[in-house]
Amino acid sequence: MLRLVTIIALLATPPTFANEEVVGSASFAERGPVLSPEEALEQYELRHIGFDEFVTVSLTFSPLALFGPPRWWTVAYEGKFKKPLKGEAFYRKLGRDDLLAEYQARSTMNLTLKLVGGVATVGGLTYVIAAAASLPDYCPSGPDFASCTRRKSAAEERMRTKFWVGSSVSMIGAGLLMWGVLRDPHPITPSEARELADGHNKRLRQELGLTGGPTPAPRARPNVIQARVTPVLGPHTGGLMVEGTF
Repeated sequence: MLRLVTIIALLATPPTFANEEVVGSASFAERGPVLSPEEALEQYELRHIGFDEFVTVSLTFSPLALFGPPRWWTVAYEGKFKKPLKGEAFYRKLGRDDLLAEYQARSTMNLTLKLVGGVATVGGLTYVIAAAASLPDYCPSGPDFASCTRRKSAAEERMRTKFWVGSSVSMIGAGLLMWGVLRDPHPITPSEARELADGHNKRLRQELGLTGGPTPAPRARPNVIQARVTPVLGPHTGGLMVEGTF
């Protein structure tokens, strides 16, 4: 009789699975600690992506005032302390491995263009200088004057050919060098970069639970104005060049 009661009690006990406690704790770990609104806002200010706009203008007095066209550029940054996100860092922050690979490929291409262009430019100029140095100066008068004149004419013809070959190689090299310097390594435009950053910031606000209220604005920082004055000297003129960045 005692054995029968024991079996009934075991059957009436609800089964306990080994993974119940693990699943519950894992679900709690996935949710993570709940942040207060102030902590969530602080995290957003530390992790959001923003952009700084810069413009450079130049004014030269030599002897007339010459105003250069303004030059604009944009710099991405992370957080309220404005950690720069240059080049690869910007695409890593977004988690876009495809754009990162394309940026690296374009940067490698630019470096190749600059190296090949620089070598071709120097090599072409060296070839031209060596060809000009091999030209005989003059032919002395005497019985060998006629044959010397013919040799000099043939050497001048070869020198002209080498000059045009070397000049062409040097000009092509200079073009490749400038192409590598001026070619933008970024696979996207500045407006597309801002669009991607806006999507990142929206996901960050949703992750931090800031979707219910207005978009938190980054803390304003005072604008910085930089100015530089450089003397300009020439054979017939002189003056000052003033550059400002703000």
